[in-house]
Amino acid sequence: MKNRLIFPTLLCTFFTSSVLALTPLDRINFVHTISDWKYIDSNRVSVTVGPARHYVLNLRDSCHQLRHSERIGITSTNNVVRPGFDNVKSRHEVCQIISIDQVSAEELDQLKAGG
Repeated sequence: MKNRLIFPTLLCTFFTSSVLALTPLDRINFVHTISDWKYIDSNRVSVTVGPARHYVLNLRDSCHQLRHSERIGITSTNNVVRPGFDNVKSRHEVCQIISIDQVSAEELDQLKAGG
């Protein structure tokens, strides 16, 4: 009987330690200060605003050309990026941003590592 109680506890601990606590946002302000971007996968890129604010831009469709892009463009209105309105552009693709999540540097490293 004790084994049945221990296993679910261990299972919950395993899954909760690997889940990222992303913070969804309705906008990114001051996008003119984007200092870096990284390809995560065909549906996500990360951007760093200023020295230490990290965001994940989730894209509506798979954007395979982003993997090979040296530069990207991000549309904005009045220096604000909003999901559902703005896009990530590479040389040959335009990919609509459907959501934005703020992440810590550690969470961003975990995402880039495939976590």
